Amino acid sequence: MKAPTKLRPLAKVPGAQFEISIDSTPRTYGDRKEFAIEAAEHLKRKHPNSDIVVRDLQSGKATTIKYKPDLGPR
Repeated sequence: MKAPTKLRPLAKVPGAQFEISIDSTPRTYGDRKEFAIEAAEHLKRKHPNSDIVVRDLQSGKATTIKYKPDLGPR
């Protein structure tokens, strides 16, 4: 039987400017704001009761993502 693995924080990706966190735990990083916001909105649809935040690592500005229902294919 395999032992459970511990989750560890991600290392910051070189060149990343935006951090996406779920319930105050960093989960992924992005280099462009548009992509980071889009990824965070996808996470919010999957985890509607979690706090999803995109933080600019240079300025420290944090943007909380609000729940938007999936509108289907674009």
